[in-house]
Parts: sequence; structure tokens; C-alpha cells
Amino acid sequence: MEKGEYAAASKLFASVASYKDAEKQAKICEQKDLEQRTERTYTEAKNLMERGEFAAAKEKFMAVSGHQDADLLAKDCEEKEQLRRSELAYRQLLEKKARAKTVGDWTSLANLFMQMNDYKDTQAQAQYCSEQAAEVQRLIEEERRKELERRAIEERRRQLENEKKEQEAIIEQNRGLGALFGEKAKKRKAAQARIEEINKELEKL
Repeated sequence: MEKGEYAAASKLFASVASYKDAEKQAKICEQKDLEQRTERTYTEAKNLMERGEFAAAKEKFMAVSGHQDADLLAKDCEEKEQLRRSELAYRQLLEKKARAKTVGDWTSLANLFMQMNDYKDTQAQAQYCSEQAAEVQRLIEEERRKELERRAIEERRRQLENEKKEQEAIIEQNRGLGALFGEKAKKRKAAQARIEEINKELEKL
């Protein structure tokens, strides 16, 4: 007991509880051992806090609740740990933002920044990501529209080329001595006019 080994002393006193004041001394040692362990845990918690291990420090401070300023320090550790986690999450989102490409990427980032409430500039970041998602979607739709237009032009070009061949075939069919006047001449003239119209449309395409 004189050496401060209260846990061992308490057991020894308890083993001879009926001798003199051994039972009383055992209780005193038990209380001092508790105080000793509480102070040791408190010191360990402060060391953890100084090293920035706030989650572990909070648990130890809560284990000695009521001792000195342990409750206040536990709350302080909780706030610091939350701040540390927020900063880590914020940096991770910025890294993802640097790699974002798709509408899904930007939409997901906007939601995640929004969930961080008012930490730093998260609300502005969320707005920016939402705008980027909308812009990427607009570009996708614009590209899709251009592709549809290109396909429509190609299809129209094929139709005109086929019709031109048909008109050229009509001209060929209505040649010869008997084709200077009459129905054949009309067909040939109409086909030639249509070919001219087709050529003009093809030039525009």
C-alpha cells in the first residue's frame, strides 16, 4: 500500500479481512486503485487527444466521465473528430470532382456536397456540380441531335441518288428517232427537269 500498489494491496487485505482493520484497508485500497486507474485513463485520453486520435480519446474520456474536465474534453474530441472527418470527406470529393466526366459523376457529387451542409464552400460546389451535370447532358443531347440530322441527311442523299438513277433510266428509255416529239419527249423532259432539281438538293445537302 505504501508503494502505491493499491490493487495488489487490496487483494492481500481482503485475504485477511478478519484481521485487525484489514477489511477497512482493503476498501481504502480499492478506492485508491480506482482513482489511480481513472487518472491513468484520463492521462492516456489526453495523450491521444494531443496526437489527434480524437475518436479513441473521446472513448477514454467518456470512460472516466465526471473526472476533472473529462466530459468537456470528450465533447471537444467529438467536435474535432467530426471536423477531421468532414475535411477528409471534402478532400475526397474534390479528388472525385477532378475526375468527373459523366452526368452520373456530376449528379452524385452534387448530392454528396449537398449532404455536407455548410462545411466550407460545399453548397457552392454542389451548385457547380449540378450545373456541370446539366451541361454534360446538354452536350450529349446536342450530339445526339446532330447524329440524327446526319443520318437523316445520309438517308435523304440515298433516296435522291436512287431517284436520280430512276430518272436517268427514263431518259435512256425515251431516246431515239421516235422520241423527239410526243409522249416520250415529255417524259424525257420531265425526267431531265427532275434530275436538275435533285442535283440542286444534293448540292445543298
